[in-house]
Amino acid sequence: MLAVLGFAGVMQKIDVESVMTAARETVVSTAMIMMLVITATCFSLIFKGVGGDGLIRSSLGLMGGGSWSVLILILLLVFVLGFFLDWLEISLILMPIFVPIITQLELSNGLTGGALLVWFAILFAINLQTSFLTPPFGVSLFYLKGAVGDRVATLDIYRGVLPFIAIQLFVLLLILLFPGLLML
Repeated sequence: MLAVLGFAGVMQKIDVESVMTAARETVVSTAMIMMLVITATCFSLIFKGVGGDGLIRSSLGLMGGGSWSVLILILLLVFVLGFFLDWLEISLILMPIFVPIITQLELSNGLTGGALLVWFAILFAINLQTSFLTPPFGVSLFYLKGAVGDRVATLDIYRGVLPFIAIQLFVLLLILLFPGLLML
């Protein structure tokens, strides 16, 4: 921040009003993010307090198919939610619910404890990133469209991200099948 202020001063592009405006906007943005963190944490705690996590755990267990089916279902749920929600909400609400479930699964992939949780967190993150790129609701696509304006058609953006989606799904599959790749 000091470097930016120094550079702006050297270029004579700084005044007290612009610094105050930037500071005010920073405080408002930070307050909104912190409010989101607080409310998501409260939601997770209340959800767990009334037994919601146990309900989800038993519902996943009733579906049958074993531990891998539960993991795939969790990843699919996160993928679909990534169409509509931001990563922060998904992470703050779902991670406290899913992490205890993941630790109880018998995945027989050779990972336990912290290594298992790191593996799941990486799967979670790649999965979310892929959902942000996936049409028709991909959040990242709307950011890109806003940046390029009318110079690029929305359909062209959709076509352009398909190779990236394929690559991310391939990496997700590699990490699912060969978790040791993460430990290299």
